Amino acid sequence: MCGGVAAILTAPLSSRVLRPVHVVLGAIALAFLIGYTVLGDVAVFDRLGEGGVERWIVYPVVLWIVIFGAGLAATPHNLASAR
Repeated sequence: MCGGVAAILTAPLSSRVLRPVHVVLGAIALAFLIGYTVLGDVAVFDRLGEGGVERWIVYPVVLWIVIFGAGLAATPHNLASAR
């Protein structure tokens, strides 16, 4: 749950282009987590099984971590002003 929330909350820290990506990935992770917790007997979740639902919860968070890290690494820093 914290991964999806973190993805949504860090959207303002990234560039304008990546903000919707952070929100979408966080929303997917949260939707599957809450959906499986509340509606575990629905055919979609039953057909995916626990492993499939777990992938839909974890993979967006891992992808967000990679995208967020790449976005931070690509941000130009002025080392002279950091001192």
